[in-house]
Amino acid sequence: MNLKEFTEKYGNKEVEEAKLKELLGIKDSKVWKPKHLEEYWSLVYRENKWLVEGCENRNQSVTDRQFDAGLVFKTVEQAQEEADKRNFLQQMEIDFKNNSGVIDWENRKDKYAMVYDHEDNFVEVIFWYTRQHGNLHTTNREWLEQYIRDNEEDIKKYYFGVEV
Repeated sequence: MNLKEFTEKYGNKEVEEAKLKELLGIKDSKVWKPKHLEEYWSLVYRENKWLVEGCENRNQSVTDRQFDAGLVFKTVEQAQEEADKRNFLQQMEIDFKNNSGVIDWENRKDKYAMVYDHEDNFVEVIFWYTRQHGNLHTTNREWLEQYIRDNEEDIKKYYFGVEV
């Protein structure tokens, strides 16, 4: 039985729509998608940077591809937060590449990475010889320690996904 059949049979005067949906096991989608002519915010990639652009959904112009890629947002604040995250992570990857020697997992030379300590709320440097931990490694410990000091809040927020 669907929601329409249920309301036709039992009515909905005494029961809220949310209760009807719960009884029927219907869950509202948490995914927002703009309706026709509704304003939305989109991320665009120009000149090696993510930017926020205001749009109006004319002729159902939001494509599933844009939506699936996480490029469509209800508010400018949500879009800007995602642009900031993408830009920071993109720059962080470049910084790691520019501040490291060759990463050779076959040799026992130190390679450094970051971990987040949830109990004590800080980012620290760890080292590996032949074990890979995530994607970002460097052979330059001093640089990484300074990088963490300079960017700790953004690293926590964007790289580790910690609310700061």
